[in-house]
Amino acid sequence: MRMSGVHGGGLHVVADYSEAPPFSSDNQSPSFTVFDLDGRFAGLKLDGFYEPEKRSVALSPKGAEFVHAESLIRDLPKGSTLYGRIMRAAKPSELPDPAALAALGEAMMEGAGAATVGAHLPAAYTYLGQFIAHDLSQMRNEDPACPTLNWRSAALDLDSLFGPVDRHLQPVRGTYVSAGLGLGKTHGPNAGFDDLPRTRQGEAVIADQRNDSNLGVAQFHVAMTRFHQAVASRFPHESEDEQRNITRQHFQAVVLFDYLKHLIDPVVYDDVFTNGRAVVRPDSRFYKEPFLLPVEFAAACFRFGHSMVRSEYMSWGKQNGGALARLLELTHLGGGLEDGRLPADWVTYWPNLSGGGRNAPMEAARIDTRLAQKLFRLPNWMFPTELRSEIANTANLAARTLVRGRTVLIPNAQDVAARVAKSLQGRPELAVLENWQIDHQTTCLVSKCLNAGVSFGERLRERTPLWFYTLREAEHFHGGQRLGPLASRIVMETIHAAIQATPNGIVDADNRVCFEPKSELGAHGRGPFGPDDCPFALHDLIATQEKAS
Repeated sequence: MRMSGVHGGGLHVVADYSEAPPFSSDNQSPSFTVFDLDGRFAGLKLDGFYEPEKRSVALSPKGAEFVHAESLIRDLPKGSTLYGRIMRAAKPSELPDPAALAALGEAMMEGAGAATVGAHLPAAYTYLGQFIAHDLSQMRNEDPACPTLNWRSAALDLDSLFGPVDRHLQPVRGTYVSAGLGLGKTHGPNAGFDDLPRTRQGEAVIADQRNDSNLGVAQFHVAMTRFHQAVASRFPHESEDEQRNITRQHFQAVVLFDYLKHLIDPVVYDDVFTNGRAVVRPDSRFYKEPFLLPVEFAAACFRFGHSMVRSEYMSWGKQNGGALARLLELTHLGGGLEDGRLPADWVTYWPNLSGGGRNAPMEAARIDTRLAQKLFRLPNWMFPTELRSEIANTANLAARTLVRGRTVLIPNAQDVAARVAKSLQGRPELAVLENWQIDHQTTCLVSKCLNAGVSFGERLRERTPLWFYTLREAEHFHGGQRLGPLASRIVMETIHAAIQATPNGIVDADNRVCFEPKSELGAHGRGPFGPDDCPFALHDLIATQEKAS
């Protein structure tokens, strides 16, 4: 578990990991906690002892004074937080060399002509998932002496939609603005306000520029903008804050009742709904510090969406479709806009991707170890400026994801699974992959990489990167149609906690889900992918925003 200690001078230190939850009722003795610091003194540890009557941690004054003198603790930039951890950070010596991870990423490209279609999930879920990821997490490594910062709030509060926009970004004249959010006009015949608001040069005027990294997530941002504008128009007498609360709560309902219902292992989904969380912030009543997003979620498990990207989208707009490469081009940095605007014939026709039309929607690709070929050679511009010096003109997304997991010291999947299993006493048992199942039915090159000896004398299939394990267990346990047991537990509990961390969110302090959909919103009819007991599905959100256009 995580907790903070406070030195008398105001110094705050966050515990990376504790073997025994010190606030549990059955814990009668003080609990020893190790405080790890990131940066130049990564090996420095402070001793902390739990004082039951104070529910606090006393730090070694000598250690605290040393850290304070070195100025390793500083104020976080406004709007940012640190990342949390499910278990202690791995030591670099415990992790594979970056070269071995990059080789595995390259090996995954073998036979990757097209991602494996057939997940029985609407293609829209791919970009809904990316939108969720951007709202929860934004990793930056701008200062090697500082911990990795999360430049999002870690709560599922739509700060990527409602957050501040850089002041130097000025939308072109004629941008449609309603309820505090803007829409840009498309280019060409039948042009309408179906694009992100943009500057004259085509740069998106939004809180998170990553939502203009591909057409799918950009158009979902547009859909969310329209949905909020619909909320504001249907509840004109509510305050601006209450209108935003309504939007957040209905979006959270889509995520909790629809998106996660389809993607999470059913046993895990039902357990968290019934019994609350066991691994991620298991009892929020004992935490005074803000929720911190687990790095295991942000840099590994929730990156399963890379595998859901299709190589081709046959029916994207009402009359056209295209390759993934075209979706990447139709962005500001992709160079495919016309006069800084989206071509009108590339506006997303959501029934093709999410259902609700006359035909079944396109399916997302399966969650497995085969990615769309274009993802192995992504253009340099897709990565943050501070990272571009590390890569060539193109980059392999699989290799970058594997190496990023090592950079933030995520332990191997087997160790994470053991830690999670330890927290599940009295809960459904965690099923894990045997070593031989890690490389079973993988390609020859991937199998060779997984079985090669690495620096610590063991094979990658025995000390598997958490992201690769996430893809492989989904493939093994569910045929790529939903996440496996370990990733399901981490993803479900993290998003459940992120909803709870939102002021006025639909998960209360006692882990109860409290949500009643507004009758003025929704499709008023079940979409083909909304569960029978789903009070508000993606189909409802899309139908609401379409009525507002």
